[in-house]
Amino acid sequence: MQDAKTIYKNGDVWCGTYIANNGSSGPWECFGFACEIFRYVFSCEMPRSYTGVDYGGKTRYYKLVLNGSDNVREIDSLYPKSYNVADVQRLLSKASVGYVIQACSSTTQHTMIVNYVDANGISIYDANSDGANGIRTDAYYTWSGFYSWRSYGISLYCYSDYPDTNPTPDPADLGDEFYAVILNKACGKPISLNTTNNKITLESEKNVAYQKWRFTRQDDGAYAIESCQNGKVLEMTNGTREVCSQLSAHDDWWEGAYQQWYLIPFNGGYIFQSKHFTSEEWVMDLYAGDDSDGNVIQINHRNNNDAQTWNVFKGDDVQLKAPTLTVNPGTDSTKTTFTWNSVYGSTRYDVKIWRNHVDHSVSAYHIEWRASSGYSVQLPPGTYEAYVTANDYYQCIGSQDVQFTVQGNTPVNTPVDLGEDFYAVILSNSIWKPIGNDYETDHFVRLQTGEHEKNSAHQLWRFQRQSDGSYAIRSTQDGNCLEFHNGERVEGAPVSAHNVWWNGAYQKWWIYQSSDGGYFFESAHYTSQGWYMTLKDNSSADGTPIIMSNLTGHDNQVWGIYRQSE
Repeated sequence: MQDAKTIYKNGDVWCGTYIANNGSSGPWECFGFACEIFRYVFSCEMPRSYTGVDYGGKTRYYKLVLNGSDNVREIDSLYPKSYNVADVQRLLSKASVGYVIQACSSTTQHTMIVNYVDANGISIYDANSDGANGIRTDAYYTWSGFYSWRSYGISLYCYSDYPDTNPTPDPADLGDEFYAVILNKACGKPISLNTTNNKITLESEKNVAYQKWRFTRQDDGAYAIESCQNGKVLEMTNGTREVCSQLSAHDDWWEGAYQQWYLIPFNGGYIFQSKHFTSEEWVMDLYAGDDSDGNVIQINHRNNNDAQTWNVFKGDDVQLKAPTLTVNPGTDSTKTTFTWNSVYGSTRYDVKIWRNHVDHSVSAYHIEWRASSGYSVQLPPGTYEAYVTANDYYQCIGSQDVQFTVQGNTPVNTPVDLGEDFYAVILSNSIWKPIGNDYETDHFVRLQTGEHEKNSAHQLWRFQRQSDGSYAIRSTQDGNCLEFHNGERVEGAPVSAHNVWWNGAYQKWWIYQSSDGGYFFESAHYTSQGWYMTLKDNSSADGTPIIMSNLTGHDNQVWGIYRQSE
């Protein structure tokens, strides 16, 4: 390539037309110049036509036409306007000297030859970028600059017999995906992610996520190594090829060569060699071999000493495990306490609580995100089930489910069997007034004056036990069903007798014995959320609505059931 630049010099004007080996002419301008340089460097001809796709009302010529017998092979391409700066970097970082780029802007296509690629951008050798066939021997573009220049399609090609300038070493295969700690073989201390500046240092083992890494094997045997603390990738910082440049984990994975590592077996451990310019053998190195906490993990040329030899420990001891949850139930006046053991590598713990039992088809009753070593909360009386999860950036592992009861005036866990078919009045246990079907107005259920009169049809209800143990409860006034009105799962939703029986879940009721001899009426509609028939505000006023609310265990949720014969 350098010899070509002594003939086709920077600032000269290209004649504009390529003459093929068979004497035919064309292509011309930038494409012809690229063909000329390719032939000069590789002593053969590259394809002399291009193709594209229609986009935005215009053909975007961003690909060469290959017929299977050409002297180039395609590396990859980017479809017009389907990519960003990171995609450009990902594609063109695969290039080396002599590679061919065909790319398109909003107005023109352009063909060019690659000089070199570094961490920040790409240098090209081309002609006619000025529209006058002027030659540029070293036109450098940052990744964002190239993207702005050519965002309507890019394809990358190399000479078919191109020598491998970045030979792949013979790496170890430790598995396709696993979690491990990286320990310096000499001192046994792990590398750590400094969460303040995202730099990599040596630290004593602390059983934390910023010392644990996820290894993902790539097709060529290299590994992407990502922090379990924040998901960022262990890398030669920005691809900087300088001795003593500190390693970091501050970028997301984008398949860059300087984000990948070959694990080369050596002296009972491994050399971590960067895929970036492998021929230069850049490896992970402990600065000066100093095993003090806080010492820098850097990049250096390979010299096979102890500072460059590492162990990969992926034993059971460093895997994220399920914590063990212990619950100390409170009462209606004391808090419930949740405690659990510390789990290696967990960044946080989340406590999740359901009424009655865990049911992932509905929202939890209460969640405490990012709890530390324990958690306490005041819960209303009732039965609950809970678990705690240990989390890192990639994993979430839950403890066993623990069921517990917060004591108070609470329902007995098993629904009662009061009989198959009977008639009864329902009275508030605290107010001693019956509920009735307000059939003359809106069919909502309200507290009503008077004792339970057997001849008052709107205060008398027929109980019919269903096959699952729940009850359908119908007004003897009009036969309509006592129901969680339209299944409206909001605090304070009314209880009504609007509809005839159609076997709907919100027309069924579980009846539980209370600890003081009364009964709780729980809707069979979303029982995991615990909706109970409640006297609003525990008011004794005539016409007080009967509503639905979550279990509190208070007197306004306890009812008496008095049969006709009683």
